[in-house]
Amino acid sequence: MVNHVRYLSSTRPAHFIGKFNKQLAATKPKEFVVVQLNRPIGLATPPKDTDNNGDLRTVREKFSDFMDREKNKVRQAELEKEISKSGMYDVYTFRKTGGKFFKSPPAYWKAEKALYFPNFFGETLVSSTSKPTTPVLKGSVSVVRVFTSMLGDKSSRAFFQTAEGDYMTKDGYNRFKELYPTAQIVDINVTENATKAIFIKMSKSALRSQLHPDRHDKYFIIPRKTIPLDIREQIHMDNTYGGFIYVLDHEGKIRWAVCGDADEKDKAMLWRTVRGLQREYRALNQSQQKESQSNIDVWDTMFRARLVKRLSPIGLRSFGVSKARFNGQPAVNPHRAFYQNFGFPLVKVLSITFGTYYGLMYLWEYLETESKTGNSSIELTDNAVGSASQATNHK
Repeated sequence: MVNHVRYLSSTRPAHFIGKFNKQLAATKPKEFVVVQLNRPIGLATPPKDTDNNGDLRTVREKFSDFMDREKNKVRQAELEKEISKSGMYDVYTFRKTGGKFFKSPPAYWKAEKALYFPNFFGETLVSSTSKPTTPVLKGSVSVVRVFTSMLGDKSSRAFFQTAEGDYMTKDGYNRFKELYPTAQIVDINVTENATKAIFIKMSKSALRSQLHPDRHDKYFIIPRKTIPLDIREQIHMDNTYGGFIYVLDHEGKIRWAVCGDADEKDKAMLWRTVRGLQREYRALNQSQQKESQSNIDVWDTMFRARLVKRLSPIGLRSFGVSKARFNGQPAVNPHRAFYQNFGFPLVKVLSITFGTYYGLMYLWEYLETESKTGNSSIELTDNAVGSASQATNHK
């Protein structure tokens, strides 16, 4: 009987096959279900301008991450999820749903409940340098149109074809700004691969000729690989053949969303949301202006009080202005009546001279102090000088 000696060791085949089957099962796509958007979608925290700007790791950092067991497990889970939603899965889902991957909410979400739209990084039609989208979305009501394929581009364009005109055209965009002066249209063209990105970048001049000049810096070309899958899932933008529209407020929060072909109900709700957010933004601006005016009034009152405290009593009385009247309250000044009845020209001249001197010295000191601290008090100073000049003319 011959004994065979095994000189090479290896792992057990059963263990390898079991691990492979587990990974293969994780890549199996799940049945797609169309959901109704009742709760807000987006990010819980405000995005940063540096989010999703590509892989900025050095070679050393990449090698360190490659050798890290925990990071490899995280990357493996991401790859399994990516494989489960391949291109064929997107085609199957698009045919099954007709591009309606979710049902739009019946009304736009409240500001205190809404979540934030993520930051993307890409080129615009006016520059080949990549820049973030978040600064563009702040300070205006934004209608964001996101698409990857021609099917998504066509379906999302239909929402902008209204009775007032086609807002995608140059003339139509002028009409759009007349109706919605505080709103803007932002286009995000997501390139699926490097080849498509090259063709789109080569056609920038053709795109500029089709769009209104005000939209050139609001048309972004974003590589799909810079958008993590979990971000796409949070805003339900995880299909390459669909067209998505998000209505954002001035803070960049998602207040309403829609996808797929435009029906009359969704189209009417879209522009109803834009009008509602525009009213909110105008009301907010008016309240901020009132608050700013109240702050100016407070500073004006403080300045008047300090000026009354520092001015010479003789100089203040020479203007015929008592402390009560300087604060806006009428009062009788006996010294002024005494001067008018008996008349002391020399005393009046001296009083006016010294009073003006002390007043100007204080104003100069006050302006120097405010300029050092960086606070602007020009408007307050003008109010005080105007009040003093009116009193002198009256005298």
